[in-house]
Amino acid sequence: MMGRYLTVAAVVAATLVLSSCGRSDGGAADGQPPQVTVARPIKTEGASVLELTGTVSASTSVDLTPQASGPIVAKAFTDGSFVRRGQPLFRISPEPYEAQLALATAAEAQARAQYDLQQRLWADDATSRNNLDNAGHALAQAEANSRLARINLSYTVVRAPFSGWIGSTTVDVGDFVSAGTARLATIQRLDPVHVEFSLGERQVLRILEALRARGETVTRSGRGYPVAVGLLDQTDFPYVGALDFADRRIDASTGALQARAIVPNTGRTDLLPGMFARVRIELGATEPRMEVPASAIQSDPLGDYVLVLDAENTVRRRDIEVGADSGRNRIVLRGLSPQDRLIVNGLTNVRLGQPARVVSASAPAATAAP
Repeated sequence: MMGRYLTVAAVVAATLVLSSCGRSDGGAADGQPPQVTVARPIKTEGASVLELTGTVSASTSVDLTPQASGPIVAKAFTDGSFVRRGQPLFRISPEPYEAQLALATAAEAQARAQYDLQQRLWADDATSRNNLDNAGHALAQAEANSRLARINLSYTVVRAPFSGWIGSTTVDVGDFVSAGTARLATIQRLDPVHVEFSLGERQVLRILEALRARGETVTRSGRGYPVAVGLLDQTDFPYVGALDFADRRIDASTGALQARAIVPNTGRTDLLPGMFARVRIELGATEPRMEVPASAIQSDPLGDYVLVLDAENTVRRRDIEVGADSGRNRIVLRGLSPQDRLIVNGLTNVRLGQPARVVSASAPAATAAP
């Protein structure tokens, strides 16, 4: 019985081996190198540009917090509306602060009367210099208390610090708020807006090179350099702004430098905080470049790269610097030459340092190579 089981197992194993040897799927199961399609990059020329991704943010955003304590007695705006600088937004019950001002005003009047009396007595040589000085100090303190009481009373009206769009309120009329603790609402300036993005080290070097070509000093951090912005559903870059900020260091952990553009948003609310933005920076002079199928470009923590075949048909890695999209292709700014044989199909079957077998096929976006 045991011998019968062993015979059946041997037959099954032999069948599996034969079926695997007969497979022809472009892999190396038949003992041959995996099959790939290669193409040569298309050599072109065009304006030197950087295309990046970023996020829209308000140029100014402030959380309104009360500087006086008490119940909210009035709200003077509609959630989501545009408000003007100085416009009253909330009113906190003023009665306690009005009473404090009345007390301070009365104390100031009393101190002023006492000081006037001491001045008359001093003129008649009927009081000491010390009494006159003390009366003067008391008057100054009373005047300061009156000013402080008026300031505190003014805090019962919460006003817009600048013109902008106000969000939804977090409190209702009748709610008690404490000074410096509650957030009443958020107001944002959306004209202009900021577009925040990051630059890789190579991209930073290209911008610095462009700045030097324009005769500008690097110490200006590129402020004022033209920047164009587009949204996800736009194929062009209709919003034109300028570089507003670039950090003075590259993050060692990410290899990126943080930058920001300022973009006018006059008469519209197309650009809203939190939106995904496409950023285009033209660097000036025309430069040679390569176009390759976008599907051939891969990425890992070291950056973008493609796989090529050397003269012995061995798979090699080429690190590249990519530029803008060009239809189904992607522009490659650095890392390739027109003679390179780029693997465009069969990428999942190959391994670095191992041979591959070229099959005759045409690449849809680049010139096929034998």
